[in-house]
Amino acid sequence: MKKYYTHNGTNQQGPFTLEDLLKSGIAAETQIWHDGLESWSAAKNLDELKMVFAQKTPPPLPPPVLPPASAGPPLPVYHAAPVKKSSGWIWRMLLVILVVAAAVIIFRIKQRSNSGYRGSNGYLENKMSIEDYERANPAQFLDASGTYRETLLGNKMRINGTVINRASVAKYKDIVIEVSYFSATQTLIDKERFTLFEYIPAHSTKSFDWKIKPPGGTSTMGWRAVGGVGY
Repeated sequence: MKKYYTHNGTNQQGPFTLEDLLKSGIAAETQIWHDGLESWSAAKNLDELKMVFAQKTPPPLPPPVLPPASAGPPLPVYHAAPVKKSSGWIWRMLLVILVVAAAVIIFRIKQRSNSGYRGSNGYLENKMSIEDYERANPAQFLDASGTYRETLLGNKMRINGTVINRASVAKYKDIVIEVSYFSATQTLIDKERFTLFEYIPAHSTKSFDWKIKPPGGTSTMGWRAVGGVGY
């Protein structure tokens, strides 16, 4: 009985009987030697193994199925490409926002150049200096306060008042004081204006003492500075 040996290029194994050789899972190119062979040979070349590794011929392919003559050529196949979302509308929106912002800035610049602008102190700067603005608006910087009481005869009211000039630069003269007369129900009865012919520098006060005859029905009085002449 023949004894077979296998070789994988590195190690030699065996001896095997023919039955054991087939069970070992050899391949067609596995190198095999047995007594009587001059050199190692592929398993597929040994007479006793040729039938094991004989190449089987695949069955013939079926004939192609042709479409009917009236069907025409086969339709082409189209593959839909994925639709990409355009981001162009975002850029258009940003452009609109920039244009609107630029228009607003230009409009405000023109407004300031035409009418001046208010600085940190609330005064018009640019075309009008602080002093010019204070002189032109005395009512904003003049305050009047004080007390009043009936005279001894009881037919007049005596006002002990004070005018304060809160302007930072401007000086005023001929201060106009508006006196208001109210009933017991705080209804306005009448108003009357008087002029204090005095000079009042900036950050200063001036006192006055007037005797005024109020209209009938007057219960209370009040007054305020409503004008003056800046100089």
